[in-house]
Amino acid sequence: MSLTKLKQLLKENKESMIGENTIIKNIKLGKVKLVFLANNCKTELKESLKYYAKQSNFELIELDINAAELGSTCKKQFSISVIAY
Repeated sequence: MSLTKLKQLLKENKESMIGENTIIKNIKLGKVKLVFLANNCKTELKESLKYYAKQSNFELIELDINAAELGSTCKKQFSISVIAY
């Protein structure tokens, strides 16, 4: 279900953010509403995002696909461990 939600957002051409530093910076600014996380991302990143999810008002979704598959789903030629909207 969460993968279909991601594909729907990609079809709608919603503005997305890619990258750990960019997403954490925008979480602190309150600009993030939804975060998708690959199942093989770094443990530190996962724990950090879970902490920020408790503090802030955004939804954190852990996907059942790895970073390489997430990158190809987003039509990028590189792997993506985290993407946010």
